[in-house]
This record gives sequence, structure tokens and C-alpha cells, in this order.
Amino acid sequence: MPRSPSADEAGLSRACCDRSELAGIEAVIIGGATLSAGYGTMLSTIIGVYLLGVVSNAFIFFGVSSFWQPVATDSILIVAVTLDSATAHSGRTVR
Repeated sequence: MPRSPSADEAGLSRACCDRSELAGIEAVIIGGATLSAGYGTMLSTIIGVYLLGVVSNAFIFFGVSSFWQPVATDSILIVAVTLDSATAHSGRTVR
């Protein structure tokens, strides 16, 4: 029976799946940078990084499985994108 190749056999690096790129994008978006205009400040990005760090540390502190951390951060990202989209469609900008 033929088997499918593993990620290593296919020449893919395990580093491609560590979510570090997504974490950077999440921090900027959660910090309040608008997706439509790309407007954001360094302070808001730092706040986004801080929020993601607090979520990560809280999960470790309370002993929650590492499976749920991306679920929580992605849920926060979905809320941030939804709020950004809602404010963009209403014609208001949040600064």
C-alpha cells in the first residue's frame, strides 16, 4: 500500500509551521492597524504584541493545553478584523 511522504521527505521545513509570521500580522491587526488603509501606529502594534503575550502567558499559567492557544489568538484576530470591517463600512475611522 503506498504511503504519503512526510513533511521532511517532501523537502518541507518544520519551521514553516511555527506561526511566527502570523503572530506578527496578528499583533499589528489586533493593535488596531486598519486593513483597508494600512494605517496604524507603533504604540498600537506594541499593545497588540502585549495582548498576545498576556494571552500566551495566561494559557501557560493556567495549564491550558497548547492546542487552544492558536484558537484563542485566532479568535481575537477574527474579532479585530470584524470590528475593522464594521468601522470601514460605516464610514468612521477609529484612531
